[in-house]
Amino acid sequence: MTPEMLVDNKFNLKKKFEDGREVIYISGNLDEDARFDEVRKDQPLIFDMRGIVGVNSCGVRNWVNFMRDHKSQPVTFRHCSPAVVHQMNMVPSFKGHAQVISIYVPYACVHCDSEDRVFVDLAKGTQKAPEKIPCKNCKVGKMEIDGDEQQYFAFAA
Repeated sequence: MTPEMLVDNKFNLKKKFEDGREVIYISGNLDEDARFDEVRKDQPLIFDMRGIVGVNSCGVRNWVNFMRDHKSQPVTFRHCSPAVVHQMNMVPSFKGHAQVISIYVPYACVHCDSEDRVFVDLAKGTQKAPEKIPCKNCKVGKMEIDGDEQQYFAFAA
């Protein structure tokens, strides 16, 4: 079961304090229901995006408008799900001026078609994911990056 299957698809925004800083957790679908009214505009923003499972065109519009209105403060994206990474690669204004410090890379097993994701910490200067990893499901096959690695990391160029 992939992490996406564990998340409710309805848009959700939660704020938590970690190490004295507010972190905004976004989950579900970034769509027409995505609202960011409760996000403060007077402080640096840290978004944890591991729970975003999908993004539609209305969600892209809402997000790009939100990012445009928050240019005066630093923005950090962490734990970006594959859905977020795909949007950053297709729509440069989706990332805006944010610093992306970590992402998840999707993998698929060539033997059993199982899917997983691997965490990559970009803050440590790593912009490469393992080429192959053992499959946790069948324990026989190797999992490979699901897609073209160079294209997947294009947002970081």
